[in-house]
Amino acid sequence: MSTTDEPRTVLITGASSGIGRAVAHLLAEEGAQLVLAARSPETLEQARQECVARGAAAVLVVTTDVADAAAVDTLFSRAYEEFGGVDGVVHAAAVLAYGRFADVPQDVFDRTLATNITGTANIAREALLLFQDQKVGSLVVVGSVLSKIAAPFMSPYGTSKWAVQGLVRTLQIEARAMPGIDISLVSPGGVNTPIYGQAGSYTGHPGRPPPPVYSPERVASEVVHALDHPERDRNVGVANPLMVLGFRALPGVYDVLVGPMMRLLGQDRAAVGPHPGNVHEPVPDLEGVHGRWPGPWGCAHVASRGHAGTENGQVRGVTTNSRTIDASPDKVWNVLADGWLYPLWVVGATRMREVDDGWPAVGTKLHHSAGVWPLVLDDNTGVLDVDPGRSLRLRARGWPMGEAEVLITLTSAGSATRVELSEDAVAGPGTLVPAPLRSALIKWRNVEALRRLAHVAEGR
Repeated sequence: MSTTDEPRTVLITGASSGIGRAVAHLLAEEGAQLVLAARSPETLEQARQECVARGAAAVLVVTTDVADAAAVDTLFSRAYEEFGGVDGVVHAAAVLAYGRFADVPQDVFDRTLATNITGTANIAREALLLFQDQKVGSLVVVGSVLSKIAAPFMSPYGTSKWAVQGLVRTLQIEARAMPGIDISLVSPGGVNTPIYGQAGSYTGHPGRPPPPVYSPERVASEVVHALDHPERDRNVGVANPLMVLGFRALPGVYDVLVGPMMRLLGQDRAAVGPHPGNVHEPVPDLEGVHGRWPGPWGCAHVASRGHAGTENGQVRGVTTNSRTIDASPDKVWNVLADGWLYPLWVVGATRMREVDDGWPAVGTKLHHSAGVWPLVLDDNTGVLDVDPGRSLRLRARGWPMGEAEVLITLTSAGSATRVELSEDAVAGPGTLVPAPLRSALIKWRNVEALRRLAHVAEGR
């Protein structure tokens, strides 16, 4: 088991692709010890090499089919033998098949449920047994918005995710009698992962993520946050509450609309013959972090270190502001690294509620508020990437306007510091504002933000 002087150990299922692989990358960047599990040994080895390159303290890979209870038992035994315990478990393994219920072969339906339901139960059982022995541990299960609504052509997946939510909620209630043990559910909407290309299909078309589509890193950041700050059910997707509201409050209208919407937005136009995809066996050639649905679907395909809204390490911002601050880079960085100072220089933030331990490490968050009492909105800003003393990439949430990605870079200018601040909206209503107008508003706001940052850094 990890101590305050040692890196934490996290076991991740589904680590060869999509959200699981993105979680592994984020945890590797914080120097964690990782246990990576999936069915494909080839891509597990690729993921291991990626995590080592990103700074993981140690990486153990164990080829595992989560639907096989004996294999899951071996997975946890190997993790315990290697690291002496496990601090956290992230369960992201899942498979998907499209088709009308009557058209999906029984073996494909049953295997989907075995992986998604029995697999979740197998992982949760072993995790809780280990956590009870340790008297501490955090389990995070990746669910889906489809655990709260129904959609045609997805009966195997939808059925399994409803069951997963029911299981997790039951475990959360039971865990109230187990101090030190936390269980969280993260429920994303559409995510740009390879699962859609790997999915079985009996509709004549491949599936695709319905918009708005989020990056795997966006979901991964919420998963990593939940390891330390457990949540009953964390929705990732602005449209999720709207879909759930329609499903529950207007079921007649929902039923009329969901079929055409699913055909239009949840199915690709390409034609394919009936096939099981990766339901029975992995398809290593199609595994990776990202799928092929960037751009207009709301998710930038990510290069470089792989964070949403970035390309070659730069924010795709419509505007970049800069200012030379009469203070050394260390002094400016010390302001950025003190989360409690955030409202002093960020325009719009009025107070801090909480700063995660370790800020500004990747995955940590600032929990801030905006507005004037009593009209106060609570939200957060999370760290996507950090190069201490040089750069900080953030995902700032400010609903109802949406979310923005921000890149702050520091460059030495003699005894002074050149600070560049790039920003653009990446989710929510803010993305609908025409780029020229959005650029002007962001530029105006960030001129003031840099002026305030200079006052704080120079004054200190």
